[in-house]
Amino acid sequence: TNENDVAAPSRTSMIMSRIFSKHFPVKSTRNPFGGSWETKWSHLAEAAYAGSYFTYIVAEVVCANIWEKLFEIDPLNIEAGKTYQEHILAPGNKKDPKKVLHDLLGNDYLNLDAWLRSMGAL
Repeated sequence: TNENDVAAPSRTSMIMSRIFSKHFPVKSTRNPFGGSWETKWSHLAEAAYAGSYFTYIVAEVVCANIWEKLFEIDPLNIEAGKTYQEHILAPGNKKDPKKVLHDLLGNDYLNLDAWLRSMGAL
């Protein structure tokens, strides 16, 4: 096989091409990833970016709540650092993440107010 030869697209590639050309805002005449990219994990992160984007928002919300509770007044406070270490770092992956956050922040660990304040929206 010559390195310049291009393999014929698979059936799944043709189907994905039709779907993307009809529904995806970015138009492309060829698959930028090569091969049957739709059968690989990486396409989920790239084609479904909106879904992973909201994961970052959730992380920002949680971080804003932690910052506001522990570090906003004094980011170098030793007791706040110890509390963070005890509640967030020490459990590692031995504890359910929701329980870890609940133990530190209570039921409001997903409260949007701290996040909105951090962006100047409140």
